[in-house]
Amino acid sequence: MAVSGAKGGASGAAPALHERAPLAIPSASELLAKQTLRERYVDVPEWGFRVKVRELSMGEYEDVKTKATDARGNQDDAKLQVYLVCAGIVEPDIGDDAFEWVRGQSVRAVNRVMDAIIELSGLGPDALEDTEAMFPAAPGDNVEVPDSA
Repeated sequence: MAVSGAKGGASGAAPALHERAPLAIPSASELLAKQTLRERYVDVPEWGFRVKVRELSMGEYEDVKTKATDARGNQDDAKLQVYLVCAGIVEPDIGDDAFEWVRGQSVRAVNRVMDAIIELSGLGPDALEDTEAMFPAAPGDNVEVPDSA
């Protein structure tokens, strides 16, 4: 829908209410200073506590996958899940030292924590759809930039 006017973006129009304004391109220092990892608390009644979990960074996720993969390249899904929980719990910071402890906990408790980490990290089966719903298309999205730009 084209709207003309004296104010607004390249077309001279203000974005309609259902459209989002295009995001700005940051400077390198602005981008590198941005902290994007989200956190939340998860109540774990089986443990009698709550823990703070955080979405994994790309590096953490790669480390988790590497730790759960043997020399032949076979990934052990059970190890992957335990390392994911160890990496995603940030309060208290349990780290990989808690690997055997996590393995000994109830599946229900571990799944509750793991599900929160997976959701925050965008690793679930609906991750792409959830992300697309959070950021609906805006004018100028998916526009090719010429090589000379």
